[in-house]
Amino acid sequence: MTLPDAGSLITGRPQVWQETVAQSRNGSELTVQVLQETADRVKSADPGTTAFLIPLQADAATFDVHIPASVWQAVADKTGGAGVVVIQTPLGAYRVPVGAVDLGSGGKEVQVTVGRADSSAAPLQALLDQTGGTLAGGPVDFAVRRVDGGGSPAVVDYGGRYLRGLISLGQADAGPGDTGVFLYDANRGGWVPAPVRFLATAQGKEALVAQPAAGVYAVIRHPKTFDDLQGHWAGDQVAKMAAQGVIAGVDERHFAPDAPVTRGQFAVMLVRALGLETVRANRAPFADVPADAWDRHEIDVAVQEGLMSGIGDGRFADGDPMTREQMMAVLGRAMRIVGGSVPAADPGVLSRFADRSAVSDWAGGDVAVAVQTGVVVGSDGRLDPGRAASRAEAATMLGKMLAFLGLAD
Repeated sequence: MTLPDAGSLITGRPQVWQETVAQSRNGSELTVQVLQETADRVKSADPGTTAFLIPLQADAATFDVHIPASVWQAVADKTGGAGVVVIQTPLGAYRVPVGAVDLGSGGKEVQVTVGRADSSAAPLQALLDQTGGTLAGGPVDFAVRRVDGGGSPAVVDYGGRYLRGLISLGQADAGPGDTGVFLYDANRGGWVPAPVRFLATAQGKEALVAQPAAGVYAVIRHPKTFDDLQGHWAGDQVAKMAAQGVIAGVDERHFAPDAPVTRGQFAVMLVRALGLETVRANRAPFADVPADAWDRHEIDVAVQEGLMSGIGDGRFADGDPMTREQMMAVLGRAMRIVGGSVPAADPGVLSRFADRSAVSDWAGGDVAVAVQTGVVVGSDGRLDPGRAASRAEAATMLGKMLAFLGLAD
């Protein structure tokens, strides 16, 4: 069996755990027990080692890896909490930061699962019908569980961080312009998009998924075109974001790229782009957004995560146009919240724009971040903060934000 190239999940040379694991089979399930003595190997690893790799080259439908608390703690101690454990299987690979699981005083082990999902776990046909696409990879079930002293497992909440999962695509004709990755949201009973980058390796193509939650992930190829995007400056970016399930047209054949994007539409785009649809959000106190509004869930998520806020007087104004200033500020704020190598705000960068004085004080820092990261470049030396942002501009800036954060191509 060919293993995917896990190089994209590893920094530096990993310590490989092969001699200190025990494997057993139960039908199509392979159970892997990391032995207690592995803790001593971790302690004696070369200085600077932060990655610990378990390659599993077997023909199995499910790989269950059990890592004792002593080994998990040894990785945390050795790396100052910055270590990662990577499970490499023919189905895909999974990168689990040691800081993502707090075993506490009563934890027995960490259980990591990579498995081939069947229709009982997630209705794949519904996704194919929803997108009109074809399956390019998976579906693969990824999960991390904390097992307590009594042996009871509980799925770990990722706590606002992304775990990285790799899905093998082989030689499938799939790429960033026409393919997306979708996670089955069991709580809401539907498929939602997840951020993804596509890699070409000696083993074939791979989808590197920024996973916001455990669950079943499927790679779907479904090229998307709109009649009113032929020759449009944002055509390629819109097509890519549509294939990834982040944005949709105003109907099946039209996107209306130059129409203003509303605040509700942008909230939906933003939450989908960041893969936050699975977040269980509290109801935001906006009297002007009905409980059954099409954008209600995404607005609640955007507010709870600190990405967006209302306009005052208990209103969100989801049908109002989103100004460029509002959009630039939200994108700058989103990058700071998601994290990574986002620079500190330098309002001085706005001096290159002739209309810099038109940027509101409340938005200045976040707009500066959007400019510093290249998400916003302006036009003819202007930011046009008061102008309504277009749907094409929203798609383009969201794409640039994801690329800067390393979440998508």
